[in-house]
Amino acid sequence: MTTRAVCSEIGNALSKLRYRAAAVALLESLKSDSTVEIVPLTEECYFKAFQLFQSRPDKEWGLIDCISFVVMTERGLSDALSADEHVRQMGFRPLLKEPP
Repeated sequence: MTTRAVCSEIGNALSKLRYRAAAVALLESLKSDSTVEIVPLTEECYFKAFQLFQSRPDKEWGLIDCISFVVMTERGLSDALSADEHVRQMGFRPLLKEPP
């Protein structure tokens, strides 16, 4: 599972000409993989994520992080395919990060 917001972040992060083909290939692969669900970004989800973003001025979480946190919380997920410390700060388990 991933979100449309994360897909947008991938496209932005890999927008330089030398990475663009890889970004397109990855995004096409995610879209065509029947085992991957891409969760759309609804107004309700965005609003909840923005509230979380706004309520935690002590954290350096990005808005895309907050969208992921909202979706994961609503779906009862605990593991994230991530090495991001922000994932751990929110109480999830980043599978690509060594335990402390």
